[in-house]
Amino acid sequence: MKRKTLQSLLITSALLLMCVFSISAFGIQGKPSVIAYLDDHGEAYTRIYVYAEGDNGTLVANRWADVGGLGWDWEDLGLPAGAASIWSPSAVTYTDSKGRQYQFVFVLTDQGHLAVYAPQRGNGSAAWVDLTNLPGGIGELSSLSAITDVDASGNHRVFAFAEDKDANLVVVSCTSLCEWQVINGSHWSWFNYSSIWGHVPVCCISALSYDSYPNGSRIPKIAITGTSADGTLWAADGDDFQNLNLFNFGLTNDGSKWISSTAIYSYTTPPQVQSPCNSLIVFSGATDGHLNGLIGCKDTFFQTQLKFDQNVPPQLPSGKRWVFDPTAVTYTESDYSFRTSVFVSAADGRLYRDHANGTNLQWDPLPVPSDTTHYMNSPAAVTFWHYSPDPWIYVFATDGSTQDLVVNYCNNACDDVSNWNWADQGTL
Repeated sequence: MKRKTLQSLLITSALLLMCVFSISAFGIQGKPSVIAYLDDHGEAYTRIYVYAEGDNGTLVANRWADVGGLGWDWEDLGLPAGAASIWSPSAVTYTDSKGRQYQFVFVLTDQGHLAVYAPQRGNGSAAWVDLTNLPGGIGELSSLSAITDVDASGNHRVFAFAEDKDANLVVVSCTSLCEWQVINGSHWSWFNYSSIWGHVPVCCISALSYDSYPNGSRIPKIAITGTSADGTLWAADGDDFQNLNLFNFGLTNDGSKWISSTAIYSYTTPPQVQSPCNSLIVFSGATDGHLNGLIGCKDTFFQTQLKFDQNVPPQLPSGKRWVFDPTAVTYTESDYSFRTSVFVSAADGRLYRDHANGTNLQWDPLPVPSDTTHYMNSPAAVTFWHYSPDPWIYVFATDGSTQDLVVNYCNNACDDVSNWNWADQGTL
């Protein structure tokens, strides 16, 4: 893929859209949500979708498809009925048993409702659904994180976790036929974890799904992390999403408060290939400005764990030694070795990578043009494969100086930061 060509396509497409459809240009704000997948049309086509909050309050998407040279384009996806604005998009995708790809983009609205946008349903159309308006629906929500998994029976499941007005963890879930039932609300149900935990104040939720192989058989599990009002780090984990085990890990090693979190698992392999006790990691910002983390064995997680402090990038100048809002990916290189990369915003306005190509993490600044001022905020990372043995890694962020969507990306040999590039995706 040639980025200069893609940038030209982006500019041309944006101008064409504004001229033909008379759409006013606007910027983006908040943290974007990104997904990528191979869409099979006789051969595999890579698709990337970046969902964000437009500064006019609507859900917008920056999309790329390598089908017939379509390249990048923007679309304004509007609002759910009754909402004046949305925020905190969280997107998931999966392929059904017949090879059809489905997406669900969850958002919070100005009313405190949880809504979902379904770009592709069984009949090929799209729709908004306000899930708070379903029977048993919960409102006045914040701190959203959505995931999807496959249960032991092969059913695709979709979960959207959020924080209610009393700081309790809640979830809306669909455990079967989700792609067909999004419109009428069938198969979607709500659950409040205060019913099993009592009142446990939560914030800054991040969820993931993973597979465990304790006895050689796959057991799908869910892990959720976040912070509490007192600055402690909490986590919940289990194979029954309505009966998760709750843990609290206190403050960081130096007594600082955890202030944001993102959870990842390093890799998943069957026991005949790798020890079934693989790593699950939580990365978080803290009140001392450092990137902190928690690592544990995911088959007994979070019963065995170790806290660690990654400090800050040494390149940061005095007075700006602060990082925040981490996002992370794990992937396998062409030689089957594993990698972990954590991307953070920093007080100097740049994005930095804390990268492990073995057992240790190392800081690197990601590239940015030197002729202009940029303030990269709220990164969101994704990794995928595109016609090559090496993974592609894209890290999208909001440029606080222009309100443009920007991206740092690498298409090969990503251990070397000199192979990373920067591009401005503009706005709609």
